[in-house]
Amino acid sequence: MKKLNTDLLGGLIMLGCAAFFYWQMDEEFTHYAAYFPNRIIPCLAVLGAALLVKARVRPTMLDSFVSQMNSTMLFAIAAGLAWVFTLEWLGFVISSFAAIFAMLVRFLPPDRRGAAAFIKLALLAAVEVGGIYVLFVKFLYVTLPVGRLFA
Repeated sequence: MKKLNTDLLGGLIMLGCAAFFYWQMDEEFTHYAAYFPNRIIPCLAVLGAALLVKARVRPTMLDSFVSQMNSTMLFAIAAGLAWVFTLEWLGFVISSFAAIFAMLVRFLPPDRRGAAAFIKLALLAAVEVGGIYVLFVKFLYVTLPVGRLFA
């Protein structure tokens, strides 16, 4: 089985995240909206660079996880990507609800699926999205996407 340098992969992912956050920064951000990215970008960049150095000096080699991915993990990745790509069009509330609800349904055992279970999962997804929305919009003053379809 092929070995994977997890330090190299982790360092590249961290640097990629730091670059993503950096390119999303805008002069119109409020002090509160820019607080988290301004603090996390340098940390991600330094730790990512440190992992790249470690990947050259003393790498951690593990069996490649790609061949070990199961359908549940692939579904979670697909749901996350769908959320990212629908966020701009559908907005935070609808795309987040759809992604969370889909993942909750996927993790529910098939023998427990029914109308009552779907209603409970929909309520749970709505409460989760509502909690996140209130936390970020009302307390942290972070503007979340409304969606082009509804703007």
